Amino acid sequence: MLDLAERHADRPVIIAADTNGVDKAEAAARACRGIVVLPDLQGAEGTDFNDQAAHYGLAALQDDFDVHVVTTNFDDLHERAGSTHVIHLHGNIAKMRSEKASSTTRYDIAGDIHLGDVAEDGGQLMPDIVWFGEPVPEIGTAAALAASADIFVVIGTTLSVYPAAGLVDFVRPETLKFLIDKSITRTWGLPNLVSIEKPATQGVPELINRLHQYRSGQRH
Repeated sequence: MLDLAERHADRPVIIAADTNGVDKAEAAARACRGIVVLPDLQGAEGTDFNDQAAHYGLAALQDDFDVHVVTTNFDDLHERAGSTHVIHLHGNIAKMRSEKASSTTRYDIAGDIHLGDVAEDGGQLMPDIVWFGEPVPEIGTAAALAASADIFVVIGTTLSVYPAAGLVDFVRPETLKFLIDKSITRTWGLPNLVSIEKPATQGVPELINRLHQYRSGQRH
């Protein structure tokens, strides 16, 4: 892909992705110095390209577990499904922020952002997106969550895009871990790992069943 970018250096390389494939799209974009475009999910009828059953399943787990979602996706599908504790490592397309690096205030996007629209600190407003090469502000919070987790679940990723992929290194060896993906090619020798080789829409219901069995077993 880098060869393609070099042969057409005067044209941008644009990679279209749905929100369940952001990590792979970003890796490809980095390889060819391109940009990733995603579907517009801000409208009332906005939806992912895929079934949202997995999002609703994770939200339902909140009835019995203290669930914290860490996602590399820009959309707000987890929130729409009902999840209340969501960390967006790469930002949230429904939010905007000041261009000043020190700013932590996020604002809801109500319409187009224009040049000259400024935040309270005087900085130009911009989409709340972590662009290529920028630091990931929430990675420390996510790492702390991973280190304190009693159950750690990885869904729909090849664990190849950093720094998000490195979160698994913070998980304690004794922590119960689940890996859900339609194609699992390696498990990195992780202890206490349960692999569910299915798409998220099928793997999350199985995860829910296993977690309830695990919880029931703890009570006896």
